[in-house]
Amino acid sequence: MDCHRDIYYYDETEINIGAGIKPIYENIIYASDKLYKSTKDSKYLENIFYAIESNKYQALWKKIKDRELYTHEDMPDSLSIVVNKLLKEIREVNIDYIKSEERNSDEFIKLNTLKSSLAKLTNDDFSYKFTSSRINLSAIEDVITSKEVVIELFEGDSTCHGLLISKDTTIYFSFQLNKIYLSALSTYQHIIRGDELLLPLDLQLKNYINCTQSISEPFVELLLNNEIFNDVKSLTIIPDGVFTFLPFEALITANDRSIIDFKLVPYFLKKWDITYHISGKMLLESRSSIPSNHKVNIKAVGPSEDAILFSAIEEIKHIKRRFGNKCLAVLDNQRNVILIDQSNDKILHLASHAVIDTNNYNLSFLHFGDEKNDSLKIYDYEISNHKFQNALVVLNACETFQGKVYKGEGVYNLSQSFLIGGASSVISTLWKIEDQSAAKLMTLFYENIKKGEAYEASLNLAKRSMLNEQVHAHPFFWASYLFNGESQTNFKKEKTVNRLVLLLAVSISLISLMYVINRKSKQA
Repeated sequence: MDCHRDIYYYDETEINIGAGIKPIYENIIYASDKLYKSTKDSKYLENIFYAIESNKYQALWKKIKDRELYTHEDMPDSLSIVVNKLLKEIREVNIDYIKSEERNSDEFIKLNTLKSSLAKLTNDDFSYKFTSSRINLSAIEDVITSKEVVIELFEGDSTCHGLLISKDTTIYFSFQLNKIYLSALSTYQHIIRGDELLLPLDLQLKNYINCTQSISEPFVELLLNNEIFNDVKSLTIIPDGVFTFLPFEALITANDRSIIDFKLVPYFLKKWDITYHISGKMLLESRSSIPSNHKVNIKAVGPSEDAILFSAIEEIKHIKRRFGNKCLAVLDNQRNVILIDQSNDKILHLASHAVIDTNNYNLSFLHFGDEKNDSLKIYDYEISNHKFQNALVVLNACETFQGKVYKGEGVYNLSQSFLIGGASSVISTLWKIEDQSAAKLMTLFYENIKKGEAYEASLNLAKRSMLNEQVHAHPFFWASYLFNGESQTNFKKEKTVNRLVLLLAVSISLISLMYVINRKSKQA
């Protein structure tokens, strides 16, 4: 393999064959890392960041820009063969055309026809291009707070590359994705989804702490053993590959084998607020943009009776009772209300079923009743091509963050489609959620919203309340919910009046009134 592939980086060359793109980017990262460590020149750190950002989510940005569906499967070998054959024919015809003194028009036509065929194949089916404008690390550093760290990950073939970006410092790191690490990750995924809930508590805790400690170690080593991150209060995670479905909230900061209860586990969530983003570029653009003029309203959309989601119906009614005339509750004609109504309510809450198609993510859908009734379905491709104006979309249905993962590009799922469709942030779920705990968490979440807390903070506070309860302390009950995007504040903080102060004020008013009356009677 040619080891000087960074020429592609500097030339911003379009790459049309997917098979070669990962080695190109990884080569840039490895080469830049080596140069950065030897020279301590920050420009090589910039190269690492730009290489990751250029590879990530290029199809997503094309989809956002062109407002079109991205429907291809992985490029088949046959297509690669066709493209290579076309390239060979173009070179041969081009040589003949250049050599021809008369510039043969037939050769010219043939050359352009071949080029058009190649362009159609690569552009319509499988095309990547580096970002046209360079994103500097300093731009990301400028928009994050002094108490925040952005962790951006890129999964290589056997290595996880990452950047810890803070207000003042950016650190490149990497660690091996060996069999031991991947095995721990697989075990963690099973445990956190509730597969071991019926085992004895001591065995549950032992298994959980052992596998989670292995997964957490590379991040803990950087965050806790480095003084510059001592004051960090929040982590923004930009995941990739095997980390896409990893709830960082439930990772642990220490391996304490004396723990006897899930309430006492030192979760990341106990130390940091956690939120997620699609890419550094989207984080930058979302924080740099002017917020939309949203109404201070909630539209809570729930299922019809035949959906057999009675807890979801009660959930919608509870939100309505909690917010009164600031909430529109919808239990009928849901499809039209969501896809036709262009109102700019701040929060769109959807309580429904979700069906995930991992072969063709465009055919994943939400449904609010009989699954066979198309009038109650909303497909992924309809969502991503809509123009949502909501500051937050809450997808309170099972597995709404599940989808098809493209290494280096992320996951294509319902959550991402709502972001593409215009929502500023989305709350979605990683696994099948249990009704009672879901209702509990959503109740706590909206109570925090009502108090004036920001969206992301409201979710983190609700999770902390859950894990402090004996019955809901296991991450299965609270870690499924992920917050993607930018947080805002919806309602003004509720004013609480001290009863003693109020009583004192009333007493003073009565005494003053009695004094005035008594004085007037004496004057009379």
